Amino acid sequence: MEVILFSFIFVFVLIAQLLLGKHITPVMRDLRRYKEGIELVKQKKYEEAVIYFDTLKETHPQSAVVWAYSGIAHFYLGDYYHTLAYCQKALEIDYTLTQCYFYKGRAFFELEDYEKACQEFEKNLWHSRHKLPEVYRYLGQCYLALNKEELALKNLQKAVQMQDEDANYLLMQLVRRNSKHKKT
Repeated sequence: MEVILFSFIFVFVLIAQLLLGKHITPVMRDLRRYKEGIELVKQKKYEEAVIYFDTLKETHPQSAVVWAYSGIAHFYLGDYYHTLAYCQKALEIDYTLTQCYFYKGRAFFELEDYEKACQEFEKNLWHSRHKLPEVYRYLGQCYLALNKEELALKNLQKAVQMQDEDANYLLMQLVRRNSKHKKT
């Protein structure tokens, strides 16, 4: 009897918490709260997005979303060092923001620091449960730049298996290049 009563109370409390919004994470809340700035990034209005998020960084310094989208906007403006700093700040607040690992990896890639780019892309894959083909493509490109063709081939093939056409193009180039080397 006591077990049934305890189970009933537990289920009631659980349902009450779900209805009251206790399941909403700070990131989920901030994605809704800062939708206007996120839309600026999606609309490729990066200068406006930078201004929007820079203002919010002063008033909401503990929002991982603010730091992340500020970093993303800076990436598209070619300001890779700010991208690295702001995405790192976002990850210090919430390490599960997978897009921060992706943009840090891309920033390191653009700065030609391929070893660090590989590390960030690997973290991105781990946190995203290996579901992102573009990450495999960039990882393959990093390994190509590092002359690690076997790893490049492996990652590009994974991206192609996940329907990434850009990776397919890179893979065909790699195969052609390797076949020319074998003929000579």
